[in-house]
Amino acid sequence: MKHRNDNMLLYIAMADASCICVEYVDPEGGCHDALIQDALNCYEYLPHPKYSALKKSQYTDDTEMSCANAKVLLDTHAAIPQTFADAWVTEYRRGGEREGYGRGLQSVLKTCKNGTDFLQKIDPHSDRNGAAMRAVPFGVVPMISDVLNIATVQARITNNTRAGLFSSRAVALLSHFALYSDVPLNQIGIMCYWELSSIERRMYEHVFFEPWDDRIGRHMRHGILIPLSVVTVHAVVQLLRSCTSLMDMRRQVIRWGGDTDSVAAIAWGIASCRMQDEVLPVFLARDLENGNPLTGTPYLQSLGMQLMNRF
Repeated sequence: MKHRNDNMLLYIAMADASCICVEYVDPEGGCHDALIQDALNCYEYLPHPKYSALKKSQYTDDTEMSCANAKVLLDTHAAIPQTFADAWVTEYRRGGEREGYGRGLQSVLKTCKNGTDFLQKIDPHSDRNGAAMRAVPFGVVPMISDVLNIATVQARITNNTRAGLFSSRAVALLSHFALYSDVPLNQIGIMCYWELSSIERRMYEHVFFEPWDDRIGRHMRHGILIPLSVVTVHAVVQLLRSCTSLMDMRRQVIRWGGDTDSVAAIAWGIASCRMQDEVLPVFLARDLENGNPLTGTPYLQSLGMQLMNRF
């Protein structure tokens, strides 16, 4: 590994927790102009105007499920559906059954006793970005074939659709090339493209070669509805292609609007290995999870270090 990143999970969490405050807040309606400006200024963690159950400085499922996936990679057992499901349920319980998960996934987790229960209850056919948002840790795996296999296995549990599988595989590959190559970040999208299947290259070529500047959500392209999973990858590739700092990425995500926390978390998780010298606002690490060492910065740093040591 050329760009070891012990703080990968911490960067994911800081981006997640600092951008959830404007998730799907309308940037054009005028009602939340002050909130958006405060988020851009980045002086402190801010609460979401509607998600009252998720307290400011808390991260969401993007981070918690990434931590669970990291623990699967640390386990000596194979990365199979059962180990992923067990890890997701366990981490959800460990984190206090936090809000911030997608509605369908949260409702399943609340009623699950274990991973076996989860696999029986979950609808695996979502084309949203759940599999992509938790795929950054897979980039640490040395062999590209293994990266693709693990990303595919975990995606099939909740996002067993063409778009869902593609998004998980693409994010894992982007993370891998950021960690293992010296190719500039603005070019790793092309490397990712060539490692995907021929069908994926044909269907999603625009993600890697066309610019993105839109609201992060489902949208139309040539009269076709593009799933959130695909849009998310496109937005991340654009950030890697056009931004030269983590804070630039964060500001751009907030200006786009839509699913801000997921895109920011993925982008920071990937890009941070090349930008570890960037000076960030002190509160991001200090106040994360309200300073709770069991879920906040010390926990994420310890888990991130274990993950990097493993590979």
